Amino acid sequence: MENAVYEYAINQNQATAIEEVVIADDRVDVTVSITTPTFFAKIFGKELETVVASAAADCLIPGGLKGNLAPIAWTCRPPVGGEVGDCAVERIPYDVFKEIQLEENLDQVILDVDTENSKTKESFTNDIGINNEGKALYIVMDTDQFNEQTDCQMYGGPVDCDLNNDGEIDIAAGGDRGWLYLEGNASDLDDVMRNGTIDEVTTNRWMPGKPGSDDVVVSVAKQYKTGEVVFIPVFDKICQTNDFYNDCDYTSPPDTAWVWKGKYTYYHVVEFAAFVITCVYDNAQDSCPGRTYAGLGTNDANTLEGYFLEDVVTGGLPGNGHDLGVYIVSLVE
Repeated sequence: MENAVYEYAINQNQATAIEEVVIADDRVDVTVSITTPTFFAKIFGKELETVVASAAADCLIPGGLKGNLAPIAWTCRPPVGGEVGDCAVERIPYDVFKEIQLEENLDQVILDVDTENSKTKESFTNDIGINNEGKALYIVMDTDQFNEQTDCQMYGGPVDCDLNNDGEIDIAAGGDRGWLYLEGNASDLDDVMRNGTIDEVTTNRWMPGKPGSDDVVVSVAKQYKTGEVVFIPVFDKICQTNDFYNDCDYTSPPDTAWVWKGKYTYYHVVEFAAFVITCVYDNAQDSCPGRTYAGLGTNDANTLEGYFLEDVVTGGLPGNGHDLGVYIVSLVE
């Protein structure tokens, strides 16, 4: 942390010296001195003057992001025994991911979430043989409507939908996730997947999208985003309607809404999660470990899989939502 303060104050903002640094929780208070040439004081023989300035920065939950967002809507799942709205996913520390990324072919390893021991590469990496506990690999999107009541093993179906054995479905139903129209145009899904967004996407916002199939977007993700970290909007409520304000659970404030004419599925975005796309399956020649473990065959839906990350710092607007491991640094004083 001290190195980051030095870089920002001295190298980027030409402070002369750092007088004091106070770190408490995620907040940093810094006092610096700045020596500058004088103007009027030169009359009295004073060539230089030193002034003291203070500022504080805090590590905050983002309330809005733009740029490297993927047009994927991921459902906010409560932990087992937790409250709805308390979003929970198994996450890999960003530093551990970077270490593995430098040394391994990430789509060929399974990461074991070991919260009891120190967070190192060794505590997260297993052999190719699938471990039965603590898996962090998620399938965040498929291109078919998926029925958890008939397809999941926990309901008597053929597919293991609970990849990390926590009692929650990780391979979600078609209605539990979808593709978000982040740029306001139904034809822009593939462009947003490739290039991200131009405008800020904010939380507490109802946005139109669609559940189900879009092979083109999956193909674009495979070509341009495999191995990349993207930010995924997380939603806690869903509403399919052509009469949004009468049918949906809209609260103003704090909610805002982007309502289109006609019948659409709307998603209430509450958080952002960082996700590294490690493998995309869009033809029978592909092989992805999560897909194989889930028991999906070549005739099943195309899939997009990877790992959620924590301790990821990015730029954006400050917010006050749940902690999903993504942060922005913002001046507060």
